Amino acid sequence: MISTGLMGPGAELTDISDGGLAISSQVVTGTAGAVRGDIWSAQGFSSDQYSQVEVTSTQLTGGQWIGPGVRLQNGGQNGYVGLYNWNNGSPQLSVFKRSGGGWAQISSVYPVSPLAAGTTLQLSAVGSVISFLENGIVVIQVTDASFTGGAPGIVSFGNPTADNWSGGNAPPAPKFQATYESADSNGIDTYQVLSTDNGYGPQQLRVLKPANPAPGVAHNFLFVLPVETGLGTQFGDGMQTMPGLNAQNQYT
Repeated sequence: MISTGLMGPGAELTDISDGGLAISSQVVTGTAGAVRGDIWSAQGFSSDQYSQVEVTSTQLTGGQWIGPGVRLQNGGQNGYVGLYNWNNGSPQLSVFKRSGGGWAQISSVYPVSPLAAGTTLQLSAVGSVISFLENGIVVIQVTDASFTGGAPGIVSFGNPTADNWSGGNAPPAPKFQATYESADSNGIDTYQVLSTDNGYGPQQLRVLKPANPAPGVAHNFLFVLPVETGLGTQFGDGMQTMPGLNAQNQYT
């Protein structure tokens, strides 16, 4: 891993052809009404890369966005960028591909509340898998094989700020990852699951545990399968039906 700490532009950061970011007091700042960015140019990288920035206490406004970029090349006119976009008061995360200076959104939108200072945003490219992480948790994952090579960096629109940038060669993507998210009023736990055997992108897994599982006894599992894509409920919600049937305690 290599990290600038955003101490100053130095020789390691190269301005993209649109123009570079200003760096002052260890914080990077864009330019109002313009795309700006910098690429780490101190050394060569494999195509498997990551780039990470930290949100500051200065919140974005209007249509401003900022985020990490990977496989940036051709003066920053090509590559992938993970955007934290203020979106005029409805902030969201998304992944864009820049090709010949043009922008194309290649992911779904992930709505967020205004991100607190210190929130880390990381974009990684491993093979054809592009992952966007918030505080170390994958929230967006897509596949695209348009670009290889290049280098990690930072890109922004407007004059938002970011801190503590780091970037370098990325480790292999995990084959399976499960992250606890929350529990609802019926005691159903929700996990975010990533699996290379289940297509790309985070999926939600819900688990309803028995109230008093017998110790030392192998667990039984009742699988409740959806009839709609994702968590659609047009035809009901099978998982939410289970607590009313006390199914979690009948099949232990």
